[in-house]
Amino acid sequence: MIPPRILLAGLACLCPFTLAQKLKSDPHKTLIIISTSDMHGNLEKFPKLATLVKQYRAKYPHVLLVDSGDYFMGNPYVDDWEKRGEPLTVLMNKLKYDIVTIGNHDLDYGQEALRDHIKGMPGTKFVVTNVNPSPTLENCFSPYASIPIKGTPISIGFIGLVDLQTTDVRRMSGISWKLPDEEDYKGITDRFRLHHNTINVILSHLGYDHDLKMMKYSPNIDVILGGHTHVMLPHGHLRTGTLLSHTGHRLSHAGVTEITFSTENPPPSFPSPRRPFPWTKGFPATRK
Repeated sequence: MIPPRILLAGLACLCPFTLAQKLKSDPHKTLIIISTSDMHGNLEKFPKLATLVKQYRAKYPHVLLVDSGDYFMGNPYVDDWEKRGEPLTVLMNKLKYDIVTIGNHDLDYGQEALRDHIKGMPGTKFVVTNVNPSPTLENCFSPYASIPIKGTPISIGFIGLVDLQTTDVRRMSGISWKLPDEEDYKGITDRFRLHHNTINVILSHLGYDHDLKMMKYSPNIDVILGGHTHVMLPHGHLRTGTLLSHTGHRLSHAGVTEITFSTENPPPSFPSPRRPFPWTKGFPATRK
């Protein structure tokens, strides 16, 4: 359930890149999250995406640009570049993505290529919660991240969840992970409570069906920004206080989520979590 000091958290718009959404809220009391997912190397749409992001950053002081994984695989200019994936890394870095998770195809070039992609975006937080990294990817991403809204007591907590079942097992050496189950979903809220954040966001590369389960079993999650199954939700789903957004694939659209907040009340205190997190220890890499 969305805390009472957040006055509105439900306007999720799929914006074609030709025109930014016209929002009427107070810019200084509004958080805009621009989300992409499953871009699969589509370089052609980056100029339009850059224009959209520039428009929002010019109007709103609090804008986050996020992605839910699968940057790689699907464009020969990206796939066959001398340093595989580098053109996309350069463009994502120029757009200054704030926080992202990974997708299953982001291991298609191998772990070293993913590591180089992460190092090529030093200003971006990479958050992956249900994966234990290999030595190659050690210190490349965190299970959790918190981003404060400058000048306010508001902070946004992020976790990232990914389904690696379709990843080539030859790319998985040293990596262990777990697909969340019902009990894991019920414990997600504890991770956010541990860090006392005001707004709770999940970057999910689990797919639409898993995101629906997460909405059912994880109360107090404000926003799920999903990917993996290339679903498009033109107006998002709002159920049990959680907003779910999916934006299709290959940068056909960007998701724009508007959260209007009040800064009058301080963030609440929460009880200690009831179960350990993350869930990955001891689980081998799996593949279907």
